[in-house]
Amino acid sequence: MRPLELTIRGFQSYAGDHTFDFRDRRLLGVVGPIGSGKSSLLDSIAFGLYGKTPRAGRSVKDLINQRGASAHVELWFELEGEVWRAVRVIRRKGQSAHNLYRHASDDAESDRLEEITGERPVTARIEELLGLSFDAFNRSVFLAQNRFADFLQATASQRDAVLKGVFAFDRLDEMSEAAKATRDDLRSQLADLERLRTEVEADRQALEATGPVLAAATARLGLLDASDKQAGELEAAMEAGRRDVELARRRLSELGDIAAQLPARQESAELLGRAIAGAEMVEAAEQAAAAALADLEAARRHDVAVVKETGGAEALMQAANLLERLGDVETRIQAADIQAGEVAESVEASTQGYEAAQVRSKDIAADLEASQAKLDEANRAVAEAEAATHQARHDSMAVAIRASLSDGDTCPVCDQAVATVPAVGKAAPLEKSEK
Repeated sequence: MRPLELTIRGFQSYAGDHTFDFRDRRLLGVVGPIGSGKSSLLDSIAFGLYGKTPRAGRSVKDLINQRGASAHVELWFELEGEVWRAVRVIRRKGQSAHNLYRHASDDAESDRLEEITGERPVTARIEELLGLSFDAFNRSVFLAQNRFADFLQATASQRDAVLKGVFAFDRLDEMSEAAKATRDDLRSQLADLERLRTEVEADRQALEATGPVLAAATARLGLLDASDKQAGELEAAMEAGRRDVELARRRLSELGDIAAQLPARQESAELLGRAIAGAEMVEAAEQAAAAALADLEAARRHDVAVVKETGGAEALMQAANLLERLGDVETRIQAADIQAGEVAESVEASTQGYEAAQVRSKDIAADLEASQAKLDEANRAVAEAEAATHQARHDSMAVAIRASLSDGDTCPVCDQAVATVPAVGKAAPLEKSEK
């Protein structure tokens, strides 16, 4: 903030109208004997901005000149390229007036771009524009008479708070706290991601360990299918052998019946010897016996062949054992099917969890990278602002010293005689750089 013009009337020791033009001046000194109004001049600036002064009593009406009925203060100032005019009027009787205007230029006839009325709204807008409360203004920018020692004797935390408010360093603290909070949050998310990755890795290892078990179960299932097929073939062969045995038994039974009906050989011989006349009957009987014997021999050969083909009672016992084992195999196949289904479900769940963890890991990594980039950018901006401020202060002091020197004077910095004073240039905008 740079004051441009101050007009006061009826304010403390200034009874009449007095206007002070500060334009085109960088360094000002207010000198004069005690009681000439030096402090009143500074108080009027503070009053124009905040509506009160550090030396005022309980009532601002104490600022009115003893011979006047009201006090009038009008302050023109420039802030970041914009021109403002603060007007405050206090009366012994009647209502006071407080107004703040933003003009297009430092001419009273210029257009009003903004207008604020009322003591509290005007003061609030001034605090917003300057970034300083009345107390911070008094402790830093405006130090009343005999008050400079208060600032020097203040505690380190109090001076730090004032300086941070003056140079807006408190915003850096807020940015630092926000960055720390973001960092802590990202660290927490990263820890969660690490735990999730550990769980996914454990699931992956469990899945790899389950693979051989699943392969073994598949192989065993193939063996069981082959055993099932072999048992089916054996059962069919056994059934065919049973049918052949039953057929042979029926043939044997029939041959036994036939053999039982045939006469004995001794009886035939006696009949042949006693009855030659019955030769034809004997011959017929012999032929029938020969045929029966041939059938019996054929039946016996068939029975031997059946026994040889089926293996007899031992083969039947093995077939029965195979049927019993086939039942156990079917039960184990069912259990293997259930286990294979559970393994497949576990594999699918682990795969989905792993994919979700990968997506979340990529998102958190992207957020962390973006936050780090923002923090780096903020640090670079702080470093650039500090360098620019330092250079602006140096240029401002150099310009001020040059303006106060003449050829042949002694330089207050190097204590050397100056033959020729360098040209006074235009310093960088220190106020803007510091803000």
